[in-house]
Amino acid sequence: AMTAGHRVLDLGCGIGGTASYVEARSWGKVTGVDLDPGNIEVAKAHHPGPEFICSDAVEIETVSPGPFDLIYLFNAFFLFTDQPRALRAMRAVSNAGARLALFDYVDRGGYAAWQANRETAGLRSALLIEQVHAMLPGAGWRVDETVVLHEEYLRWYAAFVARIESMRQAVIDISSEGFYDFVLTRYSETLEDVHAGRLGGATFYATAV
Repeated sequence: AMTAGHRVLDLGCGIGGTASYVEARSWGKVTGVDLDPGNIEVAKAHHPGPEFICSDAVEIETVSPGPFDLIYLFNAFFLFTDQPRALRAMRAVSNAGARLALFDYVDRGGYAAWQANRETAGLRSALLIEQVHAMLPGAGWRVDETVVLHEEYLRWYAAFVARIESMRQAVIDISSEGFYDFVLTRYSETLEDVHAGRLGGATFYATAV
């Protein structure tokens, strides 16, 4: 069980909502790290509790040496350009026995080829479960469990797309019709990919060894 005394790293924290949620429940002292300076600026302005740092995942040792007891990533790892190096960097800032929870999009077969032929938004890529399993031990992590979440992703994205559509006017008012169309297309395509069985999700749990 996590307590307020534990140190937690939220890698790819975005605008800080999850980091704030975790810290508010006394599950640990959270450090949120994101590559986008705009995200970090918003996170700092809206969430006074956690510490927020702008950094690439592979440089984490230089900005926040830890040691961390828990590292989690929500739909961030698939975007990392050097995933093995990022996993090694995470291990370098972790205590022995620290837990890693990596929640992300997975390619259920043929997604990469499908995406390569698409002219619109879509996801850049998705993780292959067996590749993640192969990568973790080489970076100092023992794979404990992989929880497949394809059905849950389908439910979440269906609800999310419906919510985007219901908020059309509000989104246009604060941005533009073009932006609304982009967002709707992007998430509708993701929903379509999950529905068609090309794309799904999983959480990978590992322990630092």
